Amino acid sequence: MASAVQCFSESFSSYRASAAPYALYSFITCFFSAAISLFAALCIGVFGIVSMGSVASLFASGGNVDIGAIGVGASLAALLVGLLAVVWVSSGLQGAYLATLNGLISRREQTLAGFLMMVPRHASGVMLVSIICGVAITAPLWLIIALSPLLGSLLSLAAFALMAAYAAVAALLLVFAVPAVVVGGKGPISAIKSSVAACSRNMPQVLIYFVAACALAIPAMVPLFNLLYVPLFYLPLVSSALLRLYRTAQ
Repeated sequence: MASAVQCFSESFSSYRASAAPYALYSFITCFFSAAISLFAALCIGVFGIVSMGSVASLFASGGNVDIGAIGVGASLAALLVGLLAVVWVSSGLQGAYLATLNGLISRREQTLAGFLMMVPRHASGVMLVSIICGVAITAPLWLIIALSPLLGSLLSLAAFALMAAYAAVAALLLVFAVPAVVVGGKGPISAIKSSVAACSRNMPQVLIYFVAACALAIPAMVPLFNLLYVPLFYLPLVSSALLRLYRTAQ
């Protein structure tokens, strides 16, 4: 059986021995992710400005719906394309980072060019499995929230508690889905099935991993300090431990 404590211990030892590459690619991933987030915010801001102009044109046109509708539709389409590109690139960065860490675990060196080349290779698979997992985890909660006016306060509270418990269990069962895509080379559906099977066999260790990861995240609550702590220590340690736990759980 996999051991989460041993995975964290081995990850810390490996990080201490090769801190530079661990920290470097973690910093690169965080830097590009922040830049992409700013781009997404810019897309939303541009959409707001353009859509406001389109609505103004609609009223100025004396009720001609076509002009306003075309402007709003075009700006909405541009926003969706931009956000989809953001999600795709972000997924690729996550996949490239995990693949790099997996290589470091196996004592394989990585170059910046090699890291960037892995971004498009892993983008689609990681994006699809992340979307599927996100829907599987959160959809029942949103359904309960939507139906809460019809259920009444007491029944809604009970249903929400039940669905929250479901979401927590689902998140635990799907923790290996992305590593299965990146490391195992599986498709999204196969990766999800593999994650559920592996986590079911090793649920106590998966729980220990989550508890340890949450405990290690406490220093990240300190302002300014977290700007260094998260990319240079927390992210590489927790991600490396997850990969080690996935590899031993297979």
